[in-house]
Amino acid sequence: MAKANGKLQLEILGDGPLENKLKGLAISLDINSQTHFLGRVPKENLSNYYQKAGAIIIPSQVPETFALTGVDALRYDCLPIASHVGGIAQWLEENKTGVLFESGNVQQLSLILRSYEKNKYDSTIKYITNNKKDILNKLSIESHGVKLMDTFNQSIKDSDIFNNSHHEYSPFATSKFIDL
Repeated sequence: MAKANGKLQLEILGDGPLENKLKGLAISLDINSQTHFLGRVPKENLSNYYQKAGAIIIPSQVPETFALTGVDALRYDCLPIASHVGGIAQWLEENKTGVLFESGNVQQLSLILRSYEKNKYDSTIKYITNNKKDILNKLSIESHGVKLMDTFNQSIKDSDIFNNSHHEYSPFATSKFIDL
């Protein structure tokens, strides 16, 4: 999503069964001149779109475990605007590292977009830019692996699964069982 001449421009990447319905919706809402359906984009070209976008909308309706698209947006100082479903709220801190809306709530998303158009999220984008390294470190696979192993070790201690012998396991010792 980018701003052009004071109006938001919506670029929809990807394809799927809802494409024709969305094109019809863009026409009926009279936003088809601001809406661009770009189809499937090769992974190696995605960075071009992130670099020019001001915000990324993640309109998930089914629970996602993580939504890597939002983290990719943070890498490029884009504002993630995401549905509050699944694990997204575990990494997206409201008005700090992005904005959440109720899945399927078009009115709420519309209000967020109007606020974005009026630069009301500039402080959030500034926070993302100024704290990007810390944010991305917190969301890295390495950080996730450490948390996972801490949980795993605590579970072993709590369950006495190994006959009262409390072993500590490292990601390396268990990597054949857990794909980190």
